[in-house]
Amino acid sequence: QGGVWFAPQRPERVVAIELRDITSLDVDALVTSGYLLDGSLSGDEESPGLLGAVHRAAGPQLERAMASHKARLEKDDDKDFTERRVVVTPGFDLKATVVLHTEVEYADGKRADECIAEQLARCLDVAAEAGHRSVAAPMLGTGLQGQDVADAARGCIAGLVRWYAG
Repeated sequence: QGGVWFAPQRPERVVAIELRDITSLDVDALVTSGYLLDGSLSGDEESPGLLGAVHRAAGPQLERAMASHKARLEKDDDKDFTERRVVVTPGFDLKATVVLHTEVEYADGKRADECIAEQLARCLDVAAEAGHRSVAAPMLGTGLQGQDVADAARGCIAGLVRWYAG
């Protein structure tokens, strides 16, 4: 459950890449990935990988919050998720203030690293717009989606560069 930790507020441009338990980091926002696009917004403590680790660390309130977002999505009442593919919940028992739940959508004709870069930049936009000064993100795509670690690393770095340059 290694991750990328960075402070997204320009001009600080502080980036640290660390291999550690992302759920233990004292940051404003924590990014987690799961299968969101098919409507399955709820994870739980039994979910595999990072999604399950985040749910275990955040406590049962997180599952209830995700169920609420799923209901909004089913009513087509969650414009931010529809446009950005990011759902924001409180961090509950995590040290992180909020959790940014996302999924990388792999578009036809685009390389995996490009898709990962786009989604990470979207998450950073959401965090910065809410005033969050520090964000921890995993290597998106390498869990249940099974992306190659080298492609995911290129995507995460490209996403950081794209966001900082933007």
